[in-house]
Amino acid sequence: MIAQWHTGETLVVEPNIHELPAKLAGNCTLTALDDALATADVLVLLVDHKEF
Repeated sequence: MIAQWHTGETLVVEPNIHELPAKLAGNCTLTALDDALATADVLVLLVDHKEF
């Protein structure tokens, strides 16, 4: 998982959950799409949710 070796902050945008799974806790930050777009240097879209 990228969050384990990436030295920067890893933001996760997932509109269908309210908290990250325990597996991601501590390695990633759940955030809103607008916040991620405003602060991220790199974006990766991995899902096809209609919200995006």
